[in-house]
Amino acid sequence: CGLNDEGQLGLGDTTNRNTFTAVPALPGDKIAKQVVAGERHTMILALAEVGTVFACGHNFHGQLGLSITTSKKHFTAVPALPGGKIAKQVVSGDEHTLILTEDGTVFVCGNNCLGQLGLGDSHDRITFTALRTIPPQSEKLICAGSQSTIIYASLRHEQMQAFEEQTTGLLPGALQGVIGTYDKDKENDKAEKKKKKKETTQNTGAALAHEARKCPLCRLDDGDSEEAARLHDA
Repeated sequence: CGLNDEGQLGLGDTTNRNTFTAVPALPGDKIAKQVVAGERHTMILALAEVGTVFACGHNFHGQLGLSITTSKKHFTAVPALPGGKIAKQVVSGDEHTLILTEDGTVFVCGNNCLGQLGLGDSHDRITFTALRTIPPQSEKLICAGSQSTIIYASLRHEQMQAFEEQTTGLLPGALQGVIGTYDKDKENDKAEKKKKKKETTQNTGAALAHEARKCPLCRLDDGDSEEAARLHDA
């Protein structure tokens, strides 16, 4: 229901609806797993092994990922992603769309006037294009604002090193600096924890050895005083 001036409801027309109306079955009788809405376009991720994505609505900037800029009034299957990647999640901004695949690759398309696609330029994309600066092996969370995008990527140490090598010259210097600082801080924390653990172990061992040297009768160190000597003789 709601605004339908660009066919974003997927009902085959541009008539607004003020009550919820059933959408026709998806092509191939696919079952919807996820539905996301942009400003005037809608995306559906189907529940299937191949991760089929369907799109409809406003497409002036190519946000439907159909390689054209013509709006669609019916849900239309998006062409298969490059390399046989399987869609896991779909996210939409006002006029841009992101797809996260099973192997962690992020694809983007649509309006890029403010660089919201993260491709290093401000040119729109009408087909889903992979981000080269985000390593696919990392665990990710993706979200889109009106004209912005945020991707959280969690990297293991060895992945972080590989990422730095692969993206040298591709990422802004400030971001490379943050990555390097994060990596060094993490290693320093590990070294500090290891040092403290070693000191604790050594102190505990020394304390036990000290106790072992004490007389069980008086608990005074051997030779600490004449009283200790007298008790020993007794």
